[in-house]
Amino acid sequence: MSQDITCLIIKEDAGIINKSINQIRLDGFIFIKFKDDFKTFIKNARDFDELGVYLDYVKSRHDFKEDDTVQDLVRSIEEYKVDTFILEHYCEFGDIPVCHFFMMVSDGKIINESLVFDDEFSEKKYSSVQDYHFQYGLDFNWLLRTDLF
Repeated sequence: MSQDITCLIIKEDAGIINKSINQIRLDGFIFIKFKDDFKTFIKNARDFDELGVYLDYVKSRHDFKEDDTVQDLVRSIEEYKVDTFILEHYCEFGDIPVCHFFMMVSDGKIINESLVFDDEFSEKKYSSVQDYHFQYGLDFNWLLRTDLF
């Protein structure tokens, strides 16, 4: 079985998210699925501490086009005033992990130690991601819910 998925993960109590946005609500969290892995978005975040400053930087540097997933991500974060979230991309082929990109933001602060943006999958990085999941209150492995994603 193969999997290639990216989600913006926020707590349900973070704010009202427009019901027209493709989302999955599960165990107190909202998962908004995207088509991009956001590797560059996550990698570039390492140079910033504040989410707002980083989003301003992205908007000033990114050439937004029609149907642009980076624009959709930035718009979702700003429109719904989400300042605490996880952005995660996971890809496997034949049940073998291929890549895992990860970012956690808490109260508008980019948690630089949480950033995973290289293609080399390692158990150490994966266990670190799991630690951030638990810190955020995500105490189940959402990636195992392939029936939903």
